[in-house]
Amino acid sequence: MFQEATYGQPSRFTPSPPDLAGGSLNEGFSPALRRGPLPFGATAAPNDEVMNEMIDSGSAAAAASPGKWHVIQEELKNNPVSGEDFEAKVRRAFDMYHDDTDLMFKFLNVYSRIEKCEKWTETRTSLSKSKTEQYNPDAPAPGSSNGRRNSDEKKLKDLKKMGHPLRPSHSLPMDRSRYYYSAAPVGTGMGPLAGQLGEWLCRAVQPPAPTPCGSPGGPPVTARRVRLRDGRHLAYEESGVPRETARFKVVFSHGFTGSRLDSLRASPEVAEELGVYMVGFDRAGYGESDPNPARSVESAALDMADLADALGLGDKFYVVGFSLGCHAVWGALRYIPERVAGAAMLAPVVNYWWPGFPAELAAREYGRQQRGDQWALRVAHHAPGVLHWWMEQTWLPLPTSTVVANTTYLPNKRDAEIRRTLTADGTLRNKREMATQQGIQESYYRDMAVMFGKWEFDPMALPEPTKGCPVHLWQGDEDGLVPVALQRHVAGSLGWVNYHELPGTGHFLSAVPGLGDTVLRTLFG
Repeated sequence: MFQEATYGQPSRFTPSPPDLAGGSLNEGFSPALRRGPLPFGATAAPNDEVMNEMIDSGSAAAAASPGKWHVIQEELKNNPVSGEDFEAKVRRAFDMYHDDTDLMFKFLNVYSRIEKCEKWTETRTSLSKSKTEQYNPDAPAPGSSNGRRNSDEKKLKDLKKMGHPLRPSHSLPMDRSRYYYSAAPVGTGMGPLAGQLGEWLCRAVQPPAPTPCGSPGGPPVTARRVRLRDGRHLAYEESGVPRETARFKVVFSHGFTGSRLDSLRASPEVAEELGVYMVGFDRAGYGESDPNPARSVESAALDMADLADALGLGDKFYVVGFSLGCHAVWGALRYIPERVAGAAMLAPVVNYWWPGFPAELAAREYGRQQRGDQWALRVAHHAPGVLHWWMEQTWLPLPTSTVVANTTYLPNKRDAEIRRTLTADGTLRNKREMATQQGIQESYYRDMAVMFGKWEFDPMALPEPTKGCPVHLWQGDEDGLVPVALQRHVAGSLGWVNYHELPGTGHFLSAVPGLGDTVLRTLFG
């Protein structure tokens, strides 16, 4: 029914760690000038003369240089790049901190450091209430005896290793600074006043508590829900043929701003003909599903498995995702491959920090976004603990996320018309109210932190699923939200993904006439 465009498959290779902030390794460095107060623990970068001396003298000079720039040696040791001489490595390290130190970058770094405070409980760290005690990163947090995910322990170890909350060598397109931000805790060595200020800022960036459905003061429970193994509830909606008589059983993961009511919009006749049962669910924190402060790519996949078990869908089931909800599909292929009978992804959102993307390609596509969207993703990736604070600051001289505001430029005419219609009749407003009724932090902002945060795996490095497990990916070539160039690279990196590019099509694929039927026939026909 749809004509698929052809394109050249990109070659597979392993790119070097990205330097996506722009600039050349061999560009000149002007003297470091202070353009305002330095953030907590910051020291100015060395000027040209010092840098050249370091390059000429080798690692010994680097270790002896002022301003704790010996940390660069550790950074290079932990993140080596083959084929580079010492000069190139030092220049690359200096390039991380080279810029005009604009105000927004200072905000990002300062509040990224403060994020440690806001996240102390979750990352097994604590701040002493005494003004004379020092911050102890190894002190267990209250409640830590209850156990945490291994991923939390890994994140803490990585944090302690890198000595810097942003880990600049892996930071994606971001403005660089002339300053080196040391790893000194907010309350250490700066006196009681700084410690008190840090604690006050911690409280200021703390997001409001969610209001779960069915709790005192919370929204009522109106949907059918199942209880998961960890005690949370998941709201769901069924469609297609009865599950008891179905030949194929599908779990559908909705996109950003979506709900359990979203579906493929396949015709009842086709679903009946093929014997397809489908169940959509409110992802954690959305609609009437309980929030999950520990939400991750892995937990999204496990939620689907728990839902399938609660409904008796059997040992294997199909997973289908739309837009940002496809992170749950990638998670299923990674964490529960034995449960997946097949998978389909429609316009899956990509993470610009996935290691499999060529640096130049990711930087180019990242830079095509509006500045507000770029900064929202930077904060979501580097400082997720302050994302709620960032998104709510209307006084910032940067525009907010156009995706959250539903104002993103949509090059496809059908997409633009759909948005105009849904805005005019109030549908988008109603969808937002439904999705965020338990709090925007645990729905929209948690979604952003999970999707654009630090993944534990690279989808482009996933092994091929077992025989008989088809994986299909549909993408419009006029998508204004997901760069088609990056999607092509994902498909080209995974030979087992069946890629379907739809010419003249945008992002809202569920609204494309007949596509839902095509997806079902492709999977099951």
